[in-house]
Amino acid sequence: MGQRITLSESEKRNILKMYHLVEWTSMDELTPVPKDEIKKYILHSTGVDPRILYDEGIEPKCSRDSQLWKNYEYPCTIHAMNSYLEIWGSMIQGAVVIDTTRIPNHKWWFDPKFYNPNLENTPRAAYGRMAIVTDERIPAEAIIGILCPRDLVYMTQFFKENPSDELTKQYLDGVMEENLTDWSNDCKAKLEDFKNNQKQK
Repeated sequence: MGQRITLSESEKRNILKMYHLVEWTSMDELTPVPKDEIKKYILHSTGVDPRILYDEGIEPKCSRDSQLWKNYEYPCTIHAMNSYLEIWGSMIQGAVVIDTTRIPNHKWWFDPKFYNPNLENTPRAAYGRMAIVTDERIPAEAIIGILCPRDLVYMTQFFKENPSDELTKQYLDGVMEENLTDWSNDCKAKLEDFKNNQKQK
């Protein structure tokens, strides 16, 4: 077996930055998202049972709670996509839609795994501003629907053809309404849970 190499903290951080795997321990280290950049609808990927989400909301998770990011240090946060142009690979199972107008006092920061302030004036700047994080719980009343994988693909296609946040918001409104009234794919059970939960409110 080869000799085990021990890296210093600075060497480890440099390697992480090289691959955009930035660690952080405090939200004070991050760059806040301007209020006017936060879209009305943002998307969150989770494997939590929808019945729990609609009852308890979304709880911040730490790196130790994630199989993907467990080796990279970060505090308990909720990660979301503040863009309709692309979707994370983790959203292949669908995404939760969060209405940020129902949580107007939440603070959001750019996700340092994607955001690099040194690239602000480059073509990569827009990509780096897509992912955002908060350390505050998302209440159940801010969760307004679930998008299936097919919905997400259609959403990105729609946005590329109609690059308008307002038009995309209207499109998402229509998709979620359609999902609640007439749906027959793999999201049906989740949407039935959502419909039943809404009736109880």
